[in-house]
Amino acid sequence: MAIYVDQQEYVYWLGKIGDPPADKIAISKLDASAGIDSRFSGPPAGKAITLFVVRTDNKFVSGSGSSGETGIDDNPLIPEEFCDAVVAKAVQKGYERKMSENPQFMTVAQYWMSIFESMVKEGKKYANRGLSGVTHTIRPVDY
Repeated sequence: MAIYVDQQEYVYWLGKIGDPPADKIAISKLDASAGIDSRFSGPPAGKAITLFVVRTDNKFVSGSGSSGETGIDDNPLIPEEFCDAVVAKAVQKGYERKMSENPQFMTVAQYWMSIFESMVKEGKKYANRGLSGVTHTIRPVDY
């Protein structure tokens, strides 16, 4: 569990709670001058809270997906234009597994890896454009 303090005297805790563990967030107003027992209070009613997060998709499975899984008939959370990157990575892995049969597959696997990496770079640029429409600047991150 982690605790963070921002400039507006609010604190929040992040952690995985429950069974199965789920991401949770707790937000509180911090009064540093108050005693230890009354230092934290909830945010005012009606206060708008904006969270900037990185969303990840569910695990891909063959067949029909259950809770927390994306099956062959389900729509993934990633934008449609980046589904080709998933295909490129799958093709690359397929050629890598067949390299023992034909060493020339190494060149083909490297080609598909370069396609995948270029799509990942494009995806990072897309993700870091600040598409939320607010003035908050999203700092680019290289993974």
